[in-house]
Order: sequence, then C-alpha cells, then structure tokens
Amino acid sequence: MKNIIFGFLIILLGILLLLDNLNILDFYNVIFTYWPVLLIVIGIYYLLKNYKIAEKHTETSPDLVQYSSVFNDFKLEINSKNFKGGTISTVFGDIILDISQAEFADGKHILKLNSVIGDLIVKVPENYNIGFKSSTLIGSLKIFDKSSNGLLKSLYLEKNLSPNLNKKFYVITSQLIGDLKIN
Repeated sequence: MKNIIFGFLIILLGILLLLDNLNILDFYNVIFTYWPVLLIVIGIYYLLKNYKIAEKHTETSPDLVQYSSVFNDFKLEINSKNFKGGTISTVFGDIILDISQAEFADGKHILKLNSVIGDLIVKVPENYNIGFKSSTLIGSLKIFDKSSNGLLKSLYLEKNLSPNLNKKFYVITSQLIGDLKIN
C-alpha cells in the first residue's frame, strides 16, 4: 500500500514538473502555495491507517469465510479441517491469507479475493491440487514461479489438478491496483 501512495506522489511530481517545463504553470509557485495540502493528506492517511471505516465480517460456518472492509488490512490464518472457501473483499487495504494448514472439503470449492487498491498475499498448502485464476488492472501477479507485470494482466495456473479427485479447490483473485503473490 505504501508503494502505491509513493508511486502516485512520484507521478504527481512528474506531472507538475512537466507542466512547469511547458510553461503551463509555475512549479515553485504551486508547491509554495499548496504545500499545506500535503500535510493534510498525510494527516488523513495516518488517521485512517488503523481506523476501520467500514467492515463486515460474517461466517456462515467455521469452514467458510465471508469478509469485506474499507480502509483496513485483512490478515487471517485458516486451520480448518473442512475448508470450503468463501469471499474476502477490501477497498484500500491488503489481504494477507495463510491457508497452508487448511484441509479442503470434498467437492468443488472457490475462494474469491477481491481488492480495489491493495496487495494480496496468499500462502497455500503444498500437497493439494489447486487452480488459480488472477487478474489485475495495474500491478504484478506472481503465482509460485510464474509471473506477469503491467497493465491489464491475467494469470492462470493449475497445480496438480486431476479430474478424478473428489476435492477441487480454486483461488480466484481480482484487483484494480496492487500486487499478488501466491506461494
């Protein structure tokens, strides 16, 4: 999340310098006139950093997770012996999820992770058959050793999926801006 804010500040600085070079505005006049706005933005960021503006967390069962939040990071470790997936969504927050100790329920189950602005970090079990489908508007996707970076990127990977198994688990992620790392 900090990288995204820093990136936007660098882009803004570049735009201001470009407009100054084109004699559209005076860079130093803009900076000296509006520098208090930067203090206001930094203050708002620190106020909202740990403040939960909106959060909804419902679990229909111990094996199914349903969660959504705004301006809040989400960290969860799942140790369920009958995990059925669910949905986790954030706006302006990271999702850090560890399902490496979970055992999946029989049948086909899906875990959906959605993020507007934020990173997704998922740790999965090594000995299970899992399918991954990920997409991002701006960011990087890395699933094990396969990666894709840039604009409008998607990545699909199947890890030892067999049509004969009675346990099929899929992780589907979508992001507007942010990075994905699954290992």
